[in-house]
Amino acid sequence: MADVPVVWLDTGESAKSESRAAIDAWARSRGVRLVGFASDQRSALPYPEAVVLRVEQEIVRARDAISALDADAADAALGRAETELVAHPEVPQSAWLLAEILRARAARAKGVAPKDEARANSALREAHGLDLGRAAGIGEPESAETDEGPVDVAVEGDDDGELRVDGRPRGPERGLLHLAPGRHHVTLLVDGRPVWAAWTFAARGAKVVVPSQRVPCSREDLAIVELRGASVVAPRARCDDWVTARRSPSSLMLARCHGDACGPLVEWRIRLPEAPLVPRYEDRRVPMWAKVTGVAAVVVLVAGVALVGTGAFETPSETTRFSYSGVVPR
Repeated sequence: MADVPVVWLDTGESAKSESRAAIDAWARSRGVRLVGFASDQRSALPYPEAVVLRVEQEIVRARDAISALDADAADAALGRAETELVAHPEVPQSAWLLAEILRARAARAKGVAPKDEARANSALREAHGLDLGRAAGIGEPESAETDEGPVDVAVEGDDDGELRVDGRPRGPERGLLHLAPGRHHVTLLVDGRPVWAAWTFAARGAKVVVPSQRVPCSREDLAIVELRGASVVAPRARCDDWVTARRSPSSLMLARCHGDACGPLVEWRIRLPEAPLVPRYEDRRVPMWAKVTGVAAVVVLVAGVALVGTGAFETPSETTRFSYSGVVPR
């Protein structure tokens, strides 16, 4: 038996109560069970403490290797840190940690043979795009801004919460992100809690598709349901199976829906039970006990008259009686 929530259209609480028997009968005839809305509560992304610890330890190993002029050990540690971090976008400080990895790469490319100035500058520019720069540490190269201007990255589908890029709220212009070229960390928050996160690469023509985090069949999911003419319209609904109802002056109008597609409103009526063929009337002026007593008295009276008529209560008249005792010998 399928569970289906009900969305009422322009119907007050009293009308819903009066229509309860009708809609329950409709559900039984369709083999479905009417239920309430699903909970809007969404699970927050867990904080991967172990992942963060491993990434930070690898960054420390890489810095120690750079100080020891051990290029292979530095590259290996930074490779492990970056792989771990990119595989776990749920880390909220991902942008900051990736910027630290990139600055360590720049320090290794500038200070340890084989040196690569172009690679170092590229890493510094990407790091600056992530955290907008910070003061250089001892032995670190200075942060460098990118020579290229920001690129516009289209955003699709993020109408369910607050979108943050690299830990910062995005700009007021919805539908677009103005980002420095390179990798960026995107997080969606609902009620202040992160529910979705991913890495994206900013380039011309790129876009970020943020999946909807609404809970199917919840009140929020079915919040926009309208009647346009004779059609039911629910553009945002993701619930697999639900029903919409509307009280008319003489009946109930119902439509079965799947996702954002609804069938036509169909009239549904309950046939009232017919009255008995022989009406039963009750005179409320005379108590029932008086009626029974009166009937019993009439019965006793009639029986008495009948017995009197048959002479059951008469005494027989006196008469001469003769008896025979047989022959008496002399």
